[in-house]
Parts: sequence; structure tokens; C-alpha cells
Amino acid sequence: MTHRFGPQMIRDSECFNFQTNKIIPKERGKRACIVACVLSIILVAILLGNNYSFVEILRHATNVFLITALNALVKGLCDFFEEINHLKTRYHGKWTEAAKACINFKHSVIPFIICGLVFLALSYERFQTKLIRDILIASICNLLHIATGFQTPTKMDISKICEKNKLNVAHGLAWSYYIGYLKIILPEFKESLRLFKKENENLLRHEETCKLHILIPVSCEMYDSLSNADSNIEFFKSLPPIYKDRAGVKERIYKNTIYKIFDEEKRPYYCIVEYATPLASLREMSNLSSAAFSSEDRVQQAKLFYRTLESILQTCLEPEHRNMCKLIVYDDCQENITEEGNSHFLSNLILKHLKQQQEEEYSLFERNEEN
Repeated sequence: MTHRFGPQMIRDSECFNFQTNKIIPKERGKRACIVACVLSIILVAILLGNNYSFVEILRHATNVFLITALNALVKGLCDFFEEINHLKTRYHGKWTEAAKACINFKHSVIPFIICGLVFLALSYERFQTKLIRDILIASICNLLHIATGFQTPTKMDISKICEKNKLNVAHGLAWSYYIGYLKIILPEFKESLRLFKKENENLLRHEETCKLHILIPVSCEMYDSLSNADSNIEFFKSLPPIYKDRAGVKERIYKNTIYKIFDEEKRPYYCIVEYATPLASLREMSNLSSAAFSSEDRVQQAKLFYRTLESILQTCLEPEHRNMCKLIVYDDCQENITEEGNSHFLSNLILKHLKQQQEEEYSLFERNEEN
């Protein structure tokens, strides 16, 4: 028999969403850009307050912009000479493609031309002396920076670029998990549930239990059976298998598991639950020195995996399939989780999610009644 959660148990899970917000990083915003603009305005105001004219400030600023744009061109030229050796393997033998990969015309060539024209208009008489000297000195410094590796991007820069351009390991794993697994089984999930309910009438009767619950531990620590992770979780049955012809394999089997989860009073609740299998790859990568993938990288990629998969499920799944899947992310890297007093952490976590879903179901029902 399936138990339902009482009102007091439901209230215990009211703040559950806040825990997820503390674990998963949001996408980076525009705060750095805003701070840069504000500081620029403050510095201009300081210069104006020290009897510098606006034209003089603009002239010097244009000079610096011109040198910066030229430095970007010089770096692109150095990179281009390296990429010449890889024309066939990387650029299909096209010089133009290699040039585009090395030189950002939008952020270097165009600003260089504009700044050059502005500088000529503001201070043509000084062009042949002071500007040429400054450009040569700046170019020498820039070339030395390139040669010594001083221009290596920071860890934050790399993270920002990878997230913006969807280049993270987590991004590929999340899409692979969706296309190679969830997109296949979720359309057939209702039929599998129907067959199970036909033989087990008293189980999985409620909306919150008729979902595929996917566990996403931030540490990527997973067990072959959830019973090994928590003694309050027991294997019950498997749903009827789903058969699909896939990648040359006839009738490949996809099967989900129902677990019996006990609360503190040993009352059983039934739930379809499993780990997100791509996390095992992240775990193995962090254990292999040749993968150059640290434990810190693993944790960050696990968090991004959740964020990416959540976005995919919200935007790519058909509306009727979105409510068939529930992601459960949790930070099991904390030491107190492994202590004896928290030996039932996982079962309590799953039950909290079931309570939360029941609360949402009641709220939706009440709104429908009011309408």
C-alpha cells in the first residue's frame, strides 16, 4: 500500500528549493561589465576635476585603444603562423579559415581602423613621432608577453568562455544523456507504468510517484544499488522493459527500477529512482591522471550537468513528457553527510522531494477548484 504525506510533513519541505539554489551556480551575468563602466566614468570625472580637457582625455584614450587593438592583431599574426602547419587537418586547407580563427576582425581590425582615424583627426601633428614610438614599445612588450606566456587566461576566463560557448564536458554529457536515453524512454514511460499498475493496483497511484526520479550527487559518488547507499531503501521491482532498435542493436533493453523507501516510522513509499549514469564518467575521469581532470573540476562539471540537463528538459521535451522526469541534485561532498547520524540522508532526501511534489499537486488542485 502506498502512503501519502500529511500536512505537517509537507510543510517540512517548504524551503527545499533554496537548497538547490545554494548548490547550483547560475549563469554569469553582466556585473563585471557594469562595474567596468562605472569605474571608467569615475576615472574620467577625476581627470576632468584635475583640469584635463575632454579632448585631451579622448586623445590619450584613443592612443591606448589603438595600441590595444594593434596588440590583438600582432597576437593573431603570431597564432596564424602556428596554424599554417595545421591547414589541412583543422581548416580544410583554407587560409581564410585559419585567419578568421586567429584574428577577431570585429574586436581588433575594426577598432584599430576607427581609433586610427579618430587619432589622426585629433592629433595629426604628433602622429609621426610620439604615436609611432608608443606603438613600437607596446608591440615589443606584447610580443614578450606572448613569448613568456603572460597572456595565459585565468581559470575564471576559461570557465566563462566554456560556459558561454557550450564547451564544457558537462554540456556534452547532458545532451548525450538526453538524446541517447531520456528522449528514448520517456515517450514509452507511460505505457510501461500502465503495464506495471495493471499487475500492482495499489502501487504508484499518486502523481508524485509516477515519475522517473534521477539522482545527481555533486561528488559523482554512485552505488550499483541504492540499498548500498541507505539501509532505508530497498529494491522492490523493475518496470516492464522498453525495447528499442538502437545503433545496430535489435531490441535494446531499457529498464527502470522501483525502490521501496522507508521513513522514520518504517512506513514504505514506492518510487522510480536511479542515478544519472553520465556522472560515473566524470568520476572515472577524475581518477585517471591522463584525463587531467581534478576533483574540483568534477564537482563543477556535475553542477553544470544538472543545470544543462534541467534546461534541456524544459526546452526540448514535449509538454506531455516534461512532468515524467524529476531531477534530484544534492551536495554529498559535505563531511557531515557521511556521519552515522546521517546514514539515512538519501532516503530522507527522496522523501522530501516526494513531499514537495505532493504539495505542488495540492496547490494546483486548489487553484483549479477556485477557477
